[in-house]
Amino acid sequence: MDFIGIGPVQLMVILVVAFFVLGPERLPEVARTLARAIRTLRSYASDVQDQFEGEIGGLREEFGSIQRDLSSMQGSLRGGLAEIDSSLRSVAGEVNGVVSDTVVSFEQARDARLNGGGASVEAQTATPTSPGAIEYRPETPQRPSVTPVTSPLLASAPAPPTAGAESRLPDYRPPA
Repeated sequence: MDFIGIGPVQLMVILVVAFFVLGPERLPEVARTLARAIRTLRSYASDVQDQFEGEIGGLREEFGSIQRDLSSMQGSLRGGLAEIDSSLRSVAGEVNGVVSDTVVSFEQARDARLNGGGASVEAQTATPTSPGAIEYRPETPQRPSVTPVTSPLLASAPAPPTAGAESRLPDYRPPA
């Protein structure tokens, strides 16, 4: 029986000293008073513990309620994010398809123009069954007609380019 770090040997020493200090007449009265004080302290401790448990129980219920609400919000947010993600992925797939088809059609048009094909190249940027199919038909550039101007000031001017000469602009290279 270990009471507040006091073993049976120490308890016997305390009782013997108390018997000699208090005497046999007052020892039972002091023991009753001491027992009453211990009972009162235990009662106070029990009341305080019950109050804390009541308060903590209320807080635990409130915490559990908040935790359930957060879990439900988290589930709904994850569902919404999954829906947004799938929508964005489908839109990105459609955009990538349209862009790759357009790039291919631009490359075909360029190749046809460089190979001397004067006919317009037709390329569809979407499948014919999809709604909103976009067709691309590049226009053939036409040269503006130049009328010669006869003026004494322009007599020494260089001759305008002929129709057979290639009038291509130099490639642009950004400065290093």
